[in-house]
Amino acid sequence: MARVIAEGTVEAGGQTYRLCVDADMVANLQKRTGWKPKKILAAMMANEGDVNLLRLVCHVALQRHHPTASIEVAGDILTEDMAGFGAVIMAGAGAWKPRGGQPGRRPTLH
Repeated sequence: MARVIAEGTVEAGGQTYRLCVDADMVANLQKRTGWKPKKILAAMMANEGDVNLLRLVCHVALQRHHPTASIEVAGDILTEDMAGFGAVIMAGAGAWKPRGGQPGRRPTLH
């Protein structure tokens, strides 16, 4: 099992869902987008943020605890609890640090 970087709950449709950011989630996003984590995060943070990308990230973050959740559930979460989604994703992004604390090296999970 991958080491969890960040987890948190969000609400949608009167239900509570747990989002998880871990190495498996990041690897799944890389596989589905063809992008490195830094590019995914930059695209999410862009002012013209791609809703399809945000929905994909949310859907992948749901998979550890809710493997049968549909992409539509991810859309509902974005509509109803964007703040909760953003908090979990930003907590996960903040956990990526340079190996050994030295800038310019490949990131590793701490």
